[in-house]
Amino acid sequence: MDCADVDGYATAIMAMTLEEATTFFESHKELKGFIIYNNENNELKTFATSNF
Repeated sequence: MDCADVDGYATAIMAMTLEEATTFFESHKELKGFIIYNNENNELKTFATSNF
């Protein structure tokens, strides 16, 4: 994987909802990811893949 691949994945994941992104990561175990987001109560939360 090169920088162009990583940039493409990052761009695609940023365009997804959190639910879509976590589902995407579940079906692509070869990828590592860490997402910082605000939940419905505007609290700062994180999501990390198990291999991150």
